[in-house]
Amino acid sequence: MKPSELKEQFGKRLDTRTTVHCDYRDIEWVIDQAFKTEKHKHGYELPCLEEIGQTTMSVKVDSSGKYCLEERHFDMLKAGKWPNFSTSAFLNTLCARGIIPVGEYIIDVTW
Repeated sequence: MKPSELKEQFGKRLDTRTTVHCDYRDIEWVIDQAFKTEKHKHGYELPCLEEIGQTTMSVKVDSSGKYCLEERHFDMLKAGKWPNFSTSAFLNTLCARGIIPVGEYIIDVTW
């Protein structure tokens, strides 16, 4: 098989995906910019709300709208509260709105 044919055949077998590497503070910033209201006393605190420490967090984000924030989340936001364990829903909502790209987000949670 010629190298060009091999390259083409191998390419057909691959599933190319986007991986986004970022710091948790960048995620907190974009969530604050998009969802923080005047009723919030403080910004989104990913390590506290996800109950994780010194690690990396992986979140799969798509634009389907299937994994977005639910009405109960929006009710909490209107009341000035951040829902626990909702980073994935925030990111999927931002993606569905066209603000961030589809991909797997590898979030560095170290300080």
